[in-house]
Amino acid sequence: MPVQGHYIVCRFVFRKGIDAPDDEDKRMSGNEFGHRWNLQGRRALVTGGTKGIGAAIADEMLALGATVTRAARGTEELAALIASDTDKGFVSHGVTADVSTTEGRHALIEDAVTAMGGI
Repeated sequence: MPVQGHYIVCRFVFRKGIDAPDDEDKRMSGNEFGHRWNLQGRRALVTGGTKGIGAAIADEMLALGATVTRAARGTEELAALIASDTDKGFVSHGVTADVSTTEGRHALIEDAVTAMGGI
């Protein structure tokens, strides 16, 4: 049995639209009907939100209705993704941040809270 956190990532990214067996779906999502998760009204901060798995997680959370702040070091790529998200009708914010420093992490949290009204 996979670690729960890994299962959630795999479900969001790699198993999009594929439901787990009923008993497993109930345990993981609390949804007794096996439907996709609904993140309407939820807020998420995704680091590494412009590339690889971070981008895929942010995309899936947006598709499920969450408001997402993407954090990345590259300003141009981040701006292009935020514009694309907005064009698709998603509520998305971008924060340029270096999470390898304490100051960068604090600034990231502060900017995300300001952009979304909380995390």
